[in-house]
Amino acid sequence: MLARHLVLLLMMVIGLPVLAQDDLTETYLAPDESFTFRYPQGWEVSQSEGFVTLTSPVEDGQYVVVLVYSPEWVTQSAGEAATPLETIEALDYFFDEIRGEPEVAQVGERDVAVAQVENENQEGAAWVVPLTGGGYGMIQAFSQPGEFERFRETVQSILLTLDTPDAAVMSDDVAGSSSSLQTIENYDGDWETIIAGLEAQRVIAYGGSLVFLEEETFFQGQGNFFTPLARNQPFADVVVAGELSFTESDPAQLETCSLLARIGEDANGDAETFVDVGFATGGDLFIQDRFSRTEEAFIETIPLQLDLDQSHHLLLILIDDLLDVYVDGDLAVEDFLIADRTGTFGIALRSVERGARCQGNNVWVYQMPPMTPGLCEIVTSDTVNLRSGPGTSFDRAGQLPPGSVIQVEGTNTDGEGFQWWQLEDGNWVRDDVVRARGDCANLPASQ
Repeated sequence: MLARHLVLLLMMVIGLPVLAQDDLTETYLAPDESFTFRYPQGWEVSQSEGFVTLTSPVEDGQYVVVLVYSPEWVTQSAGEAATPLETIEALDYFFDEIRGEPEVAQVGERDVAVAQVENENQEGAAWVVPLTGGGYGMIQAFSQPGEFERFRETVQSILLTLDTPDAAVMSDDVAGSSSSLQTIENYDGDWETIIAGLEAQRVIAYGGSLVFLEEETFFQGQGNFFTPLARNQPFADVVVAGELSFTESDPAQLETCSLLARIGEDANGDAETFVDVGFATGGDLFIQDRFSRTEEAFIETIPLQLDLDQSHHLLLILIDDLLDVYVDGDLAVEDFLIADRTGTFGIALRSVERGARCQGNNVWVYQMPPMTPGLCEIVTSDTVNLRSGPGTSFDRAGQLPPGSVIQVEGTNTDGEGFQWWQLEDGNWVRDDVVRARGDCANLPASQ
């Protein structure tokens, strides 16, 4: 449950126009598919147990925070409440300084219960709404005193989209609906093996390329140490991996050994924005998204209790505004919200005593192409032969010149174990003479 000082709510004014739902371009689907809602592009999203936090971009120094609670949390917290009004009254212990009595209201076509709260620091409102699949959802919104008016229409429009999911929103490109693996096999293998496994499981698209491979790098001492890697190759969607060995010097202080991605440098070449993920004092996982040079970074420490006498394999998948983190092949963090931007890479040590050490082995970065669901293409770098079927025993059917980009419709394997791609014109090309890219792991078998 959130600390009480976060749950400070603003009065809802009935009858104001709401933002068109078409302006809510992003869709969130809970990992257990128990609820969904839409929200504006550019808003930050983070998941916690029982609720989702939305934070709007800062406008003239002002912003709004919206908390969307799962129906399971509402049911557990409100007990046997049978109506939206009973539910919000049962949760009055959860709110600070309710102003007036909760009441029944109508927002758009939906009957809701609403409570209003304010104090000298924040103001906001809470709504409870029945869901079509049963149970109730709850939204809270709060901002600085006197500033919620500018955000009210958008919050009301988000409320109108909160519901149990239907088939229309259960798609692969829904934010929060993850294609993450729970375990990566051969996590301590070479980068080609790991990437092939991620491609085969459709976690990443085919057709990317290795950015760099650093066999060994390390720091030892007191202070903050940072080594840039691939300084002239900024990318956004990447896999970052390495084996880290971390020796802490002061268990009572925060020290970290970490990999960095999406680094933006200032005029002096110092890293001022970055995503920083690694191991912290006590064997915890450390995540930092420093998304602005003027705003405070978002930092989270996740207890793992790793044995720091041993090295550990760290693998990060950064796609758009989401981060997945694997530790020794197991998924430790899924769909962690980060700022969507490009940047370069590095490895860092943060320490308070001279005995601290951070060593990285087999550190590599792989750049992923964007993936359009259902679209697979091949790209040629040389002249390649086409065949009328999936094998060299079939007749030649012409050639493709260098630089060709052709959509793939199907796949097959010949008697020698070579994979072949069937192109949109019906002809075939062998996999090892072209580069496949996109959503190529789930193509139908063709003859």
